[in-house]
Amino acid sequence: MKIVSLIILAALLAPGAAGPTFRAVVETEETVYAYEAANNGAGPMWSFGNTSIIRYGDQVFAAGLETLKAVEPLHNTRWMLFKRGADGWELMLKDEKDRTREPSPLCVFNDGRLFLSVNPTLTPPGAYNGPAQPRVLQFSAPDPTAPPKTLLPVWNGEPKFTEHSYRSFVADGEAHEMILFQNIGYTHAEWAFYDRDGNWSAQGRLDWPRGAEYEEPGPIRVCYPAVQLVDRAVHFLGVSDIMEPNKEWRAFKFNLTGRKWDYDFRRLFYIWSRDITTGKFADWVEV
Repeated sequence: MKIVSLIILAALLAPGAAGPTFRAVVETEETVYAYEAANNGAGPMWSFGNTSIIRYGDQVFAAGLETLKAVEPLHNTRWMLFKRGADGWELMLKDEKDRTREPSPLCVFNDGRLFLSVNPTLTPPGAYNGPAQPRVLQFSAPDPTAPPKTLLPVWNGEPKFTEHSYRSFVADGEAHEMILFQNIGYTHAEWAFYDRDGNWSAQGRLDWPRGAEYEEPGPIRVCYPAVQLVDRAVHFLGVSDIMEPNKEWRAFKFNLTGRKWDYDFRRLFYIWSRDITTGKFADWVEV
């Protein structure tokens, strides 16, 4: 895993000019850690829309994945936490007991509380897939080697989470609030909101848009979203991730690639909530 630091320079042109020009300059390029492929369908940057790199003051933190060589997929990785200090990147802590499939997104509050979203499996070693338990680990940015505190999100009922979380984890750092979305199969995402008083005070489900126009109508699972939380307003933009619904297209692509695996990744969907504590979202909009 490498980090490239860019400085973006914008030159404002005189009135009447064609428009601004931009120049990107590479300031540093550094290796954070070496990663060995886990062959489980995920990877260090697989949590698209989330961030695995954050900054607190003059400190930079990165979440990584350690591959467990003696463990078969899918649950064959563990999280690691790195900090960029004066002497470069250093490993602060890593998981020593749980197993997971996907990378662990990061977020931070402006008071120094650092959070890592984890999704450890509840299956015994050797099980290919199965149930998982979403958790949030709370670290201290000023003291990142101290053992983290485990926060258990509060959900409606008992959702059947698995290692395929497709989760989104974001914070409003100034307000000291955060939200976690985690997919349940192909039907919806469960969400849990953590408020400034330290309570998981709101939760619910986000049902996917429906593909009523398809030959076989059904929900359109939305994955890899970019999510924002600002003053309790939530903005959610993701891409469709279902088996190719057009039979003729599916047949054409199979003849072209020879692969039965075929997901569409073709339609962008946006939804938002004015105040997530109400549990109410607007209607889905296709972009």
